[in-house]
Amino acid sequence: MATQPFVPKAQSCNAHCDHHSMPISPTSSASGHVHTAMSTDGVPVADSPARPSAERAQPALNPHGLATRVSPRSSSTAGRVSLPAVSSRATGQGGHTQWNLRDSATFSHGIKEDASKVAAFGAAAQQGNAESLKFVAENVNPNLLSGMLRNAFGAATGSGPAALKQNCVYCSKAADQNLEALSSGAPTQFWVASETSAGNLPPQGKDPRSVTKDASMEDLIKQEIAPGRRGIISVPQRGTAVANHAMNVVRAEDGGIHVIDGQNSKLYDLSSQIDQQAFQVKFGHNGGPCLARFFDTGKAPNLTATSDR
Repeated sequence: MATQPFVPKAQSCNAHCDHHSMPISPTSSASGHVHTAMSTDGVPVADSPARPSAERAQPALNPHGLATRVSPRSSSTAGRVSLPAVSSRATGQGGHTQWNLRDSATFSHGIKEDASKVAAFGAAAQQGNAESLKFVAENVNPNLLSGMLRNAFGAATGSGPAALKQNCVYCSKAADQNLEALSSGAPTQFWVASETSAGNLPPQGKDPRSVTKDASMEDLIKQEIAPGRRGIISVPQRGTAVANHAMNVVRAEDGGIHVIDGQNSKLYDLSSQIDQQAFQVKFGHNGGPCLARFFDTGKAPNLTATSDR
């Protein structure tokens, strides 16, 4: 049965994650995925019929799944840091490796290594999954307070959006770098968000999911992130219809789910009824057209405490 297309409105700014956006016109499939016409470049066809040049601003999708503009400077190699090779990729039919968010040319933007946290990170890893995930959640956003002050000044002077917290995308990328280190068994680096402004997620990857009023975010995570895998998610926040929130999911082989909200130093263990309720109250349908995005980024860490070995 054909469904009627809906067009999300261009979004203004709000606390947590703020993105100026330009609407595209997705349509929902029966499975709940939202399909958007894309060129072979992964660019919305209606936005740019020709392949953009290196000097032209490159379109990307913010956590809403809407097209935004990134300045040409963002796509340059200036200030880019080298990342360790990813040891695990999801594979599709025929054994072909699927595109991974970590392959994006801008994945390293807005994050940096923090050598001062490496020893403590290694010590947390020795205590198993729960402690290592908690350490990641509590340490990837070291500039939270200074960033809030900077963003408040920008809002007051009209030079930035009216939001105190904006850098959830950068926090989620830094967290994924640390989860990759844990999954490889070599937590010898620790990554943090270096930017306090808003970031963008690239247009490649799975189609966005439409979030209905009765949808459970936990159920959507189970549908999109397989056991033994991890990912970056972008989900709507209840109570605000203008901004999604980017976080990390770690799903254990037994199906257990942890969600890392690095921007807010919060770890949700969805096997805990208290955390499950808190997560469901905070994230889900927000009264407007809602889209969620899910990126499988690799193998989930599976650590046991040294004392349990």
